[in-house]
Amino acid sequence: MGVAKKEPIIEIFAGEAGDSIQTFDKYRLEGEKAKEFGRELIVELSGLVRIIRRDSSMLLFDGIAQVSGKLEKLLDCYRDVRAEKPDFEPFKAVLAAYSEFIHNELYKLTHNERVNGDNSEIIELIDRMDTGVVGYNKLPTSAPNRRKQYYIPSKQESDSAVVSPTQGVFDGLLIDEAKKPEDGLAKPKTPTEILSSLKNRLINFNITDDKMEEIRKLCVKLENAMEGLKSVYNDDMVEEISRIAEGIKAWVIDARMTDFSMVASKAKLAAKDLLKHTGKKAKFEIKGLENEEQVLHIEKYKTGNLSKALTHLIRNAVDHGLEMPEARVKAGKSKEGHISLEFIKSDKFKGIEIHFSDDGMGINPDKILKAAEMKGILLNPKESYSLEDILKIPFMTGFTTRKTIGDYSGRGVGLDQVAHLIEEINGRVVLKSKEGEGTEVDIELPYDHISE
Repeated sequence: MGVAKKEPIIEIFAGEAGDSIQTFDKYRLEGEKAKEFGRELIVELSGLVRIIRRDSSMLLFDGIAQVSGKLEKLLDCYRDVRAEKPDFEPFKAVLAAYSEFIHNELYKLTHNERVNGDNSEIIELIDRMDTGVVGYNKLPTSAPNRRKQYYIPSKQESDSAVVSPTQGVFDGLLIDEAKKPEDGLAKPKTPTEILSSLKNRLINFNITDDKMEEIRKLCVKLENAMEGLKSVYNDDMVEEISRIAEGIKAWVIDARMTDFSMVASKAKLAAKDLLKHTGKKAKFEIKGLENEEQVLHIEKYKTGNLSKALTHLIRNAVDHGLEMPEARVKAGKSKEGHISLEFIKSDKFKGIEIHFSDDGMGINPDKILKAAEMKGILLNPKESYSLEDILKIPFMTGFTTRKTIGDYSGRGVGLDQVAHLIEEINGRVVLKSKEGEGTEVDIELPYDHISE
């Protein structure tokens, strides 16, 4: 059972969960006002519930995690069109009950009261929802590597119908089949017609990250088609179409990628709060983001997982990696510790490398082996494990050296969650450590597709 404590990681969770449930309420009220919960609203609600479920599960707030997991499966069932649209009144009641439950739990959490209240009523409401023969409990939710979906919510100025997602974005974009001269050949559209057509096709178009890559490749085809138009139109016309192609490219990057500024800001906040809480002294340095001419980018959908993983690493480093000033002096170190977070464009692969390190006490391999032995997860005699083998153990699912639920940090605590978070976004994580000198965690995040 989770108990509220005045710890920075709990305050961060309460703040982020509070933001998520407020946004959840905003979409919930939109649906109530419209008397209908359409698929786009359900997609947004599902994403917010997933965030709350994942974060609460990490911190062992089982009541919040359980009810969020139930609701997430129900929402995914409607989102993936495995069932008809939900009945309005009972679905509204489910969402309202969930909102009330989360608000109550967060209030208790921030007022130092015990959380994990009675969630049986809302679970019963969810179980009563009619999803037809599908049965939301009988089918799995979306796969872990499902790409985040982006939406363009602006409304059409005309009454023309929205293009079906099965139609290619660029199908017929350059050629107007309706305008055929006497020779029977289709006439190319003017730049104004191309822009108008593209705008109408992208409005409310449901786009996955894979679809973004498809659009990027089609941009190349658009540029090639532009070359073919040189023999028909003058240079001004060709230049105009070239600007259109560049504009589409910029739009794809803007919609799909982001820089690391938000990730870095959250990391700074977590480090500052944790250092204040523990009374330890350390310089927290972020490197690799100073060059304004070569800004590093990452797919937007990866930033949530990355921020959570870095928060785990920071609290481990501050709480149990860095020594208190007196202990550091006795060990021959400076009173102030050092934590580094570095972002690098990889030379080994298309993507980003992230190096996180501290100069604390490092990891005790004997402690890791002892905990693994007690859990019965060692396949070979302890003596046969090298340091490299030992440092892979903390990433094993369910491994922890934690002894009490109230102890939210510690070497080995949460590293399985770090690995899970990074693997979900197609990354890889490696742990390095030398006892008495410090610990380093290297994260590799290849781009899903070539972004150049």
